[in-house]
Amino acid sequence: MNNELNQNGFRDLALEEISSVSGAGSIWEMPSEKDIRELHEEIVGAIVDAACAATGNC
Repeated sequence: MNNELNQNGFRDLALEEISSVSGAGSIWEMPSEKDIRELHEEIVGAIVDAACAATGNC
């Protein structure tokens, strides 16, 4: 795959060019601590809900 990318010239793209592609910029941004905390709460909540539903031990 690297050879294909090199042959097509993608290796010459700068990080700014890649991240400026529509919709791609967000992957380069670091999430805030608040965002991480909120995501953690959502994940833990989903795990607890799934365990409760699966075992009936709520």
